[in-house]
Amino acid sequence: MFRRSCGFELSYSRTFTIVLIFILMLSSNSIASANSQSSQLQWTMTYGTYAGYAVIQTTDGGYAIAGYAATYGPHGYYNQSALLIKTDSVGEAQWEKTYSNELGYPVLSVMQTEDAGYILSTHGGHLLKLGADGNIQWAKTYGVSLSDSFAIKTSDGGYVLAGWMRNDFNGMDTFLVKTDQDGFVLWNKTFAPGGSSNALVYAVMETKDGGYALTGQWGNGYFWLATTDSEGNLLVNQTYNVSNLVSYSESFANTADGGYILAGGDGSNAWFVKTDTQGNMQWNRSYTGRTFVSVAQTVDGGYIAAESDKLVKTDASGEVQWDTGSLLSEKGVYSVIVTEDRGYAVTGCSGFNVWLAKFAPESTIPPNEISPPLLTTWIVIAVIIVAVAGIGLLVYFKTRKRYVRS
Repeated sequence: MFRRSCGFELSYSRTFTIVLIFILMLSSNSIASANSQSSQLQWTMTYGTYAGYAVIQTTDGGYAIAGYAATYGPHGYYNQSALLIKTDSVGEAQWEKTYSNELGYPVLSVMQTEDAGYILSTHGGHLLKLGADGNIQWAKTYGVSLSDSFAIKTSDGGYVLAGWMRNDFNGMDTFLVKTDQDGFVLWNKTFAPGGSSNALVYAVMETKDGGYALTGQWGNGYFWLATTDSEGNLLVNQTYNVSNLVSYSESFANTADGGYILAGGDGSNAWFVKTDTQGNMQWNRSYTGRTFVSVAQTVDGGYIAAESDKLVKTDASGEVQWDTGSLLSEKGVYSVIVTEDRGYAVTGCSGFNVWLAKFAPESTIPPNEISPPLLTTWIVIAVIIVAVAGIGLLVYFKTRKRYVRS
């Protein structure tokens, strides 16, 4: 009788062990699949010649693509002009506007304004305020020798324009100008390493305390991060010598911990530099053969970066989780954003045309959330456990009943 009892217990233990292994495999596979899948391409659209350099999601759920229009002929490009394309939520063009080449080209940055219009900055230090229909309301030019320039709207209703201009020593200095809502200058500042060295700004943002942050290249070719107060007075000025080659930060983003992620390259490799609020470097990573031109933090705390012909997704420490491989191999990828649905929108060029693509949200689970597929898996596991326990109890009582009779 003891053997029968032990035999049952052993058999039931085996059954339970097999079921437990199955449950663990099911749950681990579910979690692995939820964390390893890349974002899927939902749709892609092309428009007129030539390229999109920046994209934003608009308040109506559509997109605005800013860039460069041109006509291509046997002797190259001509009829160059600044370009803005407005689309609906699935990329269908609603209107397309080009602007006189006297106002500079290409458009290097775009933001939507409180009146549903747009603010554009172009090469040459031009700032264009547009209405919701894309028509020019006013245009201003700052600095006769200003080169590439990047603009943002500010919390006080005005704008900040950052760019660079050549100095008397044949070097480049960064120029920061603050305007009111009508584009009239309130103040301007210059940042320079001195002599023929360069200070090149590639992106600007407003900080939480009402100041400004800039990133680009400083001195003999170092990643650069600077922050200022609301009057443009320098607070932080940090450089990062991450490469033996001349390097630069081409894009940056705020991170959830209050710091910054800088993305750029050195001509051969791409780099991430992660800093704290004060610009102190926390870590850096290089990526062989890649050149990052745009970066954003993702909902899971990782990062999405655009390089020349692909998107690259990393975790919070910069470890690559996936990239788009050869999917975008015939595209030029210039800008990526995280969309309201937690997916991604990317713009650039496809052949000689402006190009926009939308990627679906990943299956990766944001912190402290359970996705519906994973919740379903755990419900199935719970049902299996209850069923196995019920069968086990039934067999146990039947066996015990026989034991008592014997």
